[in-house]
Amino acid sequence: MGEQPSPRPPRLALRLLRIVLHPADRDAALSDLDEELEERTRRDGAAAARAWCRAQAWRSVGPALLRRLAPERRRLAAARALWWIWRGLRARRTGALVHVALVAVAVAASAVAFAAADAFVFRPGPYPNADQFVVFQRTSPVGRVETLSRRERDGIEARTDVFRAVYGHGNLNVVAWLSAGDVTDSIRVDDVAPALFGALGVRPAWGRPLVPADADPGAAPVALVGASLARRLYGTPGSAIGRDLPARDDARRIVGVMPDGFRFPTGLEEVWRPLSPSSPGAMPADGSLMVVAELQPGVPIEAAQAAIDAAVDPPRPGRPPVFGAPRAVRLSLARKDSSTYTNTGGFSGDGSGRLFMLLLATALGLALVTCLNVASLGITAALQRSRSQVVQAALGASRGSLVRVALAEGAALTFAGAAAGLLLARWGTAALAAALPRAVDSVLTNPIDVDARAVAFGAGLTLAAWLVSTVPIAWRTGRTNLAEALRHDSHAVTRTPAHARARALLVGGQVAASALLIAVGVLFGRAYAARFTDGRGFDDRGLAFLQVTIPRPSALRPADVARVLRDRLPARPGIAATARGPLLPPAPRTSSQVWLRIDGVPEPVAAIDAFTYSVDPEFFDVAGIPLQSGRSAGPDAADVVIDDAMARRFWPDGTALGARINLGRADAPARDWLHVVGVAATVRAAAGAGSGRTGAGSGPGRAASDVGETGGETFGIYRRLPENSDALGFVLRLRSSEGLGEAAEVARSVAPGAIARTTTIGERDRDVFGDARIAAGVTAAIAGLSFVIAVAGLYAVTAFLTIARTREIGIRLALGADRRDVARLVLGPVALVTTAGAVTGIAAAVAVARWTSSRITDVPELDAATGVGVAAVMIATGLIAAAQPARSAMRIDPADTLRQTGT
Repeated sequence: MGEQPSPRPPRLALRLLRIVLHPADRDAALSDLDEELEERTRRDGAAAARAWCRAQAWRSVGPALLRRLAPERRRLAAARALWWIWRGLRARRTGALVHVALVAVAVAASAVAFAAADAFVFRPGPYPNADQFVVFQRTSPVGRVETLSRRERDGIEARTDVFRAVYGHGNLNVVAWLSAGDVTDSIRVDDVAPALFGALGVRPAWGRPLVPADADPGAAPVALVGASLARRLYGTPGSAIGRDLPARDDARRIVGVMPDGFRFPTGLEEVWRPLSPSSPGAMPADGSLMVVAELQPGVPIEAAQAAIDAAVDPPRPGRPPVFGAPRAVRLSLARKDSSTYTNTGGFSGDGSGRLFMLLLATALGLALVTCLNVASLGITAALQRSRSQVVQAALGASRGSLVRVALAEGAALTFAGAAAGLLLARWGTAALAAALPRAVDSVLTNPIDVDARAVAFGAGLTLAAWLVSTVPIAWRTGRTNLAEALRHDSHAVTRTPAHARARALLVGGQVAASALLIAVGVLFGRAYAARFTDGRGFDDRGLAFLQVTIPRPSALRPADVARVLRDRLPARPGIAATARGPLLPPAPRTSSQVWLRIDGVPEPVAAIDAFTYSVDPEFFDVAGIPLQSGRSAGPDAADVVIDDAMARRFWPDGTALGARINLGRADAPARDWLHVVGVAATVRAAAGAGSGRTGAGSGPGRAASDVGETGGETFGIYRRLPENSDALGFVLRLRSSEGLGEAAEVARSVAPGAIARTTTIGERDRDVFGDARIAAGVTAAIAGLSFVIAVAGLYAVTAFLTIARTREIGIRLALGADRRDVARLVLGPVALVTTAGAVTGIAAAVAVARWTSSRITDVPELDAATGVGVAAVMIATGLIAAAQPARSAMRIDPADTLRQTGT
């Protein structure tokens, strides 16, 4: 019998299978079909096998088509969802724009606040290895200094088990005078160990670093400069390499330019010279030097503290030390303290790190108010769209798909607002950085900008805003009874208890957060304003100052310049009077610790911090400081004027006038006794001014003595300025603002090449209290903005609910309800929600104010009057916002309402 040919499947069945089968399965399926067909042909015959093949093909059509069309179905469902999202956004229109705008404002404010807090608090600094380095701070009458004696430095250098290396750098008072023919500017200089910057992980952006050979005796004088100085002098940083620094007293060749934003040890230095035995910063064996020590890997900072404790100089017998014991502090944290000596510009005493953190907290409070507002408005919009959701469900949308559409719609609006907010934040950070006072900017080791960290924070905040503002909407969408919404008016669902509770929580949360922010803003504003309204001790109207600096070397004699200026300045029309004297206030940090003795009392009566000023006899009249008794200091060098605070502290019976005092050491009085000839009003020179006072009893020398404590006051003592004094600081009383320019012009004409700096009392306040001013202003702005957002949201929700209840109000009026009953129906829930929110917010404000007042200077605790006032304003404003919807409800015509609703 001959071999039978291989059976072939029916042509129609084969073509059908090739069409419906998925390409990924087609070859394998047809191969299996051929094998099965051949087996059935041998067993059952060709006809039966072909019949089976036809039947199998038809059975495979349905499943195969479903598999082929599954991706298309998913794409169709996605397209339909996008269409629903687009329709939803178009339906919301103004609401969608409000959503985007509110999120943009919240993200921008929070990103700016975070950028500031991140630059000052969170990030360690611009040095890659900052956490491996420590400095040694010790308390002194002018704050916390970072100096060690040679003996102490040698002691820690010997501890190689703790420190890998020890690097010195100079003091912070070295100034170089730049000249281009005439003097153009003065710059700050720091002498550093050549290897220090390399150890910190920082190299010049142009040129080469300092090397040890640069510090050798006889080496060519070289220096590194900052990028901003290089641009001022030569146009571009690269062109400064190899040029001579145009300094009168210390010409050096520039070998490197540090990167933009580099700051060491503060933000004031612009030139760095190699520290060598002949450098001004290299102190003799019994002097002191600032030190940066590198820890060995894995060594904790406690070991560094133990090492310095063992190396500290012993106190001299019978003479308490002026400086406290050194304390090891990481370099990344050392200079953010407002009492640190490296913060040479001074602070308001508030501690700018804490202020930036509070700004971040208030910005996050604004973000919370915004999210709650967006959520309440979003729920309102979702209630209005109940009928459209019924239509979507009828077209095949599941409840899950409706929830996903709501979440996607919220994400589109929220992330669009976040993108706009980050763009606004770039402008906001630039504005904040420009507004920072020099004192804060000098220790800001990182730039304030919208970097990757700020963007990541904004993204996290955006995600949180999306969840807070959209999840309630999605929850409401998932819980809505769509059949009920279809049978009844779409607004009927607004009266369910669950929806009412959700709205009350959202609106009440807005009111509570706004009340909290307003209360905190009031306290900050009151604390800042009190510094200038509560007894400054002098008349600040038209008060200004002139500081003249004559560079060295110079043929000009400062005493001669001072005499000429004292004669010529009052002759200018814009200047009413002038006298030599100090800046007022806040005073620079020049207080000294002395031990007060009073004639007739056998022992020192107190260890005090004192500002000792040398002034002209006319100083009190020009500065507007009233003499409460006596006269100004006369030609006798022993004559002094003390302030009223000191007189009341030590002569409570009013007998200070005529007393003899001595300001010496604990173990020995000063050579000369002083005669109190006058008592002047107390100038608030140190209150919150970052004067550097350590507080009574805080220094180690106080603990060793038996003298009394002053309670932390810093007193003012005024002595007569000698006629031949070189002091070139003048207090001016101006007739007009032109007087400032006239003063500088006179100074430059009398002393060509000198630097004449003029400043008003307002500019002094902004320089020193700038961090507190920014905190008060930004907090007030954020509180005001949150208040407006909360009130607007309350109005929108109340107006919607009033419209939604039009039919109910019409029925009530038709049944005899009074118009006042309708007003109570609308205003009652508003009054209840705003009252609960305001009370909750004020309770939170009490706790926040108590915490704040314990950490920030001059910020008071929340008093009852302020709390009640803020709560009353919130409640009254909420009722005013609801008044318009209430009036609209009272004007409803019952007949028209019932006719339109078919009742």
